[in-house]
Amino acid sequence: MARLDRLAPVRGIAQIGAAIGREFSYELMQAVSKLADHELSPLLDQFVASELVQQRGSPPDALYTFKHALVQDAAYETLLKSQRARIHAQIAEAIKRDFPEMSARHPDVLAHHCSEAGLFEEAIGYWLKAGHLAAGRFANIEAAVNLEKGLELLDRIPADAVRDRTEFELWAALGPALNVTRGYGAPETIAAYEHARDLLRSVNDPSRSGPIYHGLFSAYYSRANFDKALETGKEFLSRAGDQADASSLCIGHRMIACAQNSIGDFALALDHAEQALANYDVDRHGPLAWRFNHDLGVSARCHLGISLWHAGYPERSRAIEREALEFAANLNHPNTIGYALYFAGGISAVRRRDPEALADCARRLGAHAKHHGLPHWSARSAWFEALAILAHGSAAEAIVRIQAAMGLCGQVGNYSFRPAMLGGLAVANLAAGRADEALRVADEALQVAEQTSERGFDAELWRVKAEAVLAIGESNAQAMAESHLDTALQVARSQASRMLELRAATSVARLWIHQDRTTEASNLIGPVFGWFTEGFAEPDLQDAKNVIDRVSRC
Repeated sequence: MARLDRLAPVRGIAQIGAAIGREFSYELMQAVSKLADHELSPLLDQFVASELVQQRGSPPDALYTFKHALVQDAAYETLLKSQRARIHAQIAEAIKRDFPEMSARHPDVLAHHCSEAGLFEEAIGYWLKAGHLAAGRFANIEAAVNLEKGLELLDRIPADAVRDRTEFELWAALGPALNVTRGYGAPETIAAYEHARDLLRSVNDPSRSGPIYHGLFSAYYSRANFDKALETGKEFLSRAGDQADASSLCIGHRMIACAQNSIGDFALALDHAEQALANYDVDRHGPLAWRFNHDLGVSARCHLGISLWHAGYPERSRAIEREALEFAANLNHPNTIGYALYFAGGISAVRRRDPEALADCARRLGAHAKHHGLPHWSARSAWFEALAILAHGSAAEAIVRIQAAMGLCGQVGNYSFRPAMLGGLAVANLAAGRADEALRVADEALQVAEQTSERGFDAELWRVKAEAVLAIGESNAQAMAESHLDTALQVARSQASRMLELRAATSVARLWIHQDRTTEASNLIGPVFGWFTEGFAEPDLQDAKNVIDRVSRC
C-alpha cells in the first residue's frame, strides 16, 4: 500500500488493473484507459519496476500479473464505490467493443464486470450464457455457480414478462447442472425444476416443457416418489395432447415406462418403452442429451430391456441392453454412459445373476463417476461392488458395504431401488448365518416398497422371506415358507413377470420335492418353464430345468 502511495502517476493504472483482475493484458488496459502507447508504456514500465506486478512478453502482447492477491486487493480498495462501478462499466464496454473472442469464450468475465458496474440486466444475461457454455463442456459445477449468480441478481431488475422469461431460463439451465453435481433427488435440484415448471405458464412456450417435466420426473424418481413420477409423465403426455411430436412422445412414453418398471406393471412398461423407442431418432434427439441429462434413446432401451426380461425374453432383453451400452459409448455423453452402465450393465447383471459382469460394471461405473464428478453414479457403483463381494462369498464385508452404499445414495438424495438394496442386505445376512436379521430386513424392504409404490421387487422379497423362515427353522417354518412363496408367485403373475414367476415356481417346487410332493411340483413348474422359447442358458432357466430333471427321476 505504501509503495502504491509513492507511485502517484501509476495509481490509476494500478486501480484499473486491479478491477480487471489478478492478470491483465496491455491491450485491454489500453482499451480501458484510452492512453496512447507513448503514455501507457512508461507507466506500465514504472509499475513493473516497483515489483508489484510481473510482466510476460512485450507490448502490445504483454501480460501483467499482480505478484500477490493482497496487492491487487489494496489497489482495488483505494477506489470509491462510484469509481469501481464506472471502471467496471468501462472494462465491460471495452471487452464487448474490442475483444469479441473474449466476449464469446468468457461471458463469465463480462458478467462479473457488468454485475460490479450495476448493469444487472446485462449481467444476468451473461451469467446465463456462461452457465450454458460451461454445461456444454460438462463443467457442471462451474455452470451451477454461474447460473446461481444470475439468479441472485433477479431482485435487482423490474418484475415483468422479460424477467419471468429470464428467470425461467436460469432455473431451466440450473436443474440439469444440479442433477449431475448434487444428484437427481437433491432438494435443490427438485426446487430448480419446480421453479421452472411454475414459470412455464407465463413463458408460454410449449416446446420448453419437455426438459422441465423430464427433470422433475427424474427428481421424483430419485426420491422414490413413484406415484408422483408416474403422474408427471402422464401429465406431460396429456399437455402435449393429440398434436404431440415425436420428441414429446419419446419423452412422455419413456418416463411412464421407467415409472411402471419400478412400480411393477411390467406389461404397461413394455408398451410404453416400445413407443418411446419407436419415436426416437438419433440424429434429431441425440443432441438433446445435454438438455435432458441423458440420451432418450439409450434410456428407452434400458427400460425396454428391463420389461423384456420380465416378459420372459431374456435374450432380446440382453440384445437391447447391449445396444444401449453401444449407443451411449458412441454419443460420448458422460451422464448417458453412467445411465447405461447402471441400468443396462449393473441392474441387468443383478437380474441375470451374473457376478462377473456385475463386478466389471461396478469397476467401470465407479471409475467413470470419479473421472467425471458424478456422485449419484459413484454411490450406485458402491452398491454393485458390495453385491459382487457377496457373490464371491464375503458376506460379512458385503453387509458393511451395502449399508455404506445406502448411506451414499441417501447423501445425494437418491432413494430409488431401496427395496432392492435392502433385499440384497437380507440375502447377505442370510449368507452370514443371521437369518433373524435377514427376515427383519426383508420385512423392512416390503414396508418401504408399500410406502413408495416401488413394488417391482416384491416377488423377490417374498422369496427371500421364505428362505429366511426356513433358515430360522421354527416348527411351522415349511408352512410359512410355502405361504411366502405362494405370495411371491401371485405377485409375479399379477405383475406379468414371467422370469420372477419362474424363479418363485422353482423355489416352490424345490420345497415340495423336499416334502415328497413331486407330482404337485411337476404340475407347477412344468407349464411355467414350458412357456419359454429363449434364454435357456440363463441361470434361472437352468435352475428350473434342473428341478424338472430332478422331479422326473423321482
